[in-house]
Amino acid sequence: MKRISKAFTLIELLVVIAVIAILAALILPSLVKAKDQAARIQCLNNVRQIGMATHLYTDDFNVYPVVGDWPLFGGQLGTSSSYSANLYDFSKRPLNRYAPSVNTFSCPRDKGDTLTDTSIPLFEAYGNSYVMQTGEDSFNIKYILSLSSGAYGPPVRVSAITRTDNKIISGDWPMHPNRPLADKRTQWHNHGEKRAFNVVFADGHAVYYTFPATWGTESQWTPGDPSYTWW
Repeated sequence: MKRISKAFTLIELLVVIAVIAILAALILPSLVKAKDQAARIQCLNNVRQIGMATHLYTDDFNVYPVVGDWPLFGGQLGTSSSYSANLYDFSKRPLNRYAPSVNTFSCPRDKGDTLTDTSIPLFEAYGNSYVMQTGEDSFNIKYILSLSSGAYGPPVRVSAITRTDNKIISGDWPMHPNRPLADKRTQWHNHGEKRAFNVVFADGHAVYYTFPATWGTESQWTPGDPSYTWW
């Protein structure tokens, strides 16, 4: 009696491999997109929590925090000497007592900073993935944090924020347009097609915000104006 082989032929194996490759090509982009969206949502929740922590702080003190430098409002001890991040541990960062976890200050898509040529996550380097306008107005944003050195502007009282729906409180660190969009360290939540970042406003709402394509370095010394799109 002739034995019937149950093994796959080479052609059948190649067909199966081709089908698997096609399915992978169809599914993989969806998986990557879903993963990116999940990270963006996690980051958005972080900036929302930072906004809430800032509100609780101002309820207690009626002024916005005084800090050592830009990233030192929250987070952990950094490894970098930039912004003196390696000198300010958890206890010296004023919003930590109001945030639910130090990880609130860590973005899962944190890729570094072109301005200081940092290519490790800023949560590691600075102890914080996020930014709040500090010491001076720039790029149409009014500062809310003042420097403990006394340089630049004085502490900001809550009453100075006359409009809350468009007042930026915090956002992803590289949101300012002096970071080149073409560099991957600026592309935290997109692939370079737009200048979009997670941002929280003074009224508490947080959004994945797309800044205008025309927003550029020429506005570096433009002060915040409540009547503008943001301030």
